[in-house]
Amino acid sequence: MQDDPLSSDQQYTVTIGTFDGVHLGHRSLFSHTIERARSTNTPSAAATFAPHPRTVLNGDTGLLALMSVEDRVRHIHKSGISRVILVEFTREVASLSARQFLERLGEQVPLDSLVVGENFRLGRRREAGIKELRALGTVMGFEVVVATPVTKDEAPVSSTRIRNALTEHGDVVLAAELLGRPYELAGVVVQGMGRGRTIGVPTANVRVPEGIVVPRNGVYRCSATIYGQPGLPLLGVLNIGIRPTFGASDRSVELHILDWSGELYGVTVRIGFAERLRDERRFESVDALVVQIQRDIARARDAG
Repeated sequence: MQDDPLSSDQQYTVTIGTFDGVHLGHRSLFSHTIERARSTNTPSAAATFAPHPRTVLNGDTGLLALMSVEDRVRHIHKSGISRVILVEFTREVASLSARQFLERLGEQVPLDSLVVGENFRLGRRREAGIKELRALGTVMGFEVVVATPVTKDEAPVSSTRIRNALTEHGDVVLAAELLGRPYELAGVVVQGMGRGRTIGVPTANVRVPEGIVVPRNGVYRCSATIYGQPGLPLLGVLNIGIRPTFGASDRSVELHILDWSGELYGVTVRIGFAERLRDERRFESVDALVVQIQRDIARARDAG
């Protein structure tokens, strides 16, 4: 287990989970954790797993994450949690009983309280639910606090629901509602084919790290933040897809920043998704494509 460089023998109010995306449900859990910590005069802590347990337990190597581990830890801290414990999830960790896992976690953050959702389970083969955890708490000296779930449109807010909204429908508006903020991608700008410049719409080819959710192919209105450059996010139009008008087949993420010029090769940009404008499609000519791109830009500018 790895954690922030903070050492203390005092007890903590702790929550446990993967917290992929740090969505509204997770943030509600963090709020309950912080509230409990204040009432017990203890610091708050969150233990989070990497890689995702499903990749270890089910061999689901194709499972995509909503954010990098670094961004996850950053957003957990941003939610107000004092200390983050990063647990490397391995088969050895998966084999631990709930008590063994909590004893190991207690070496880092001795438990005063454990705050979990009502469907939370812990330990090998998900052996311990709320009843079993409360029994363990009686023996080990901590209390279990159960947080109420968060729903949207009568369905639970979950990382799976957000992942499906993005990959199946490109529904970045629903994703933002469930996250409580726009969905974001960050990547380094790399050399592309340079076609955008030849048609008067220069684009940055953004290389997204492997294993991160990229929304369904299409054209999106977005914001763009250039690392190392101060100022507010810039307005952009983003194309995700295979550029069928040019006969390409490899998937790319291409960003056009409105009213901006400069060199971006090797620079990291962060893209915030605002709206899906349309599907990607093949045009009869490059000229027809350019006309549509200008319409996309005008629409983004009007909404921006």
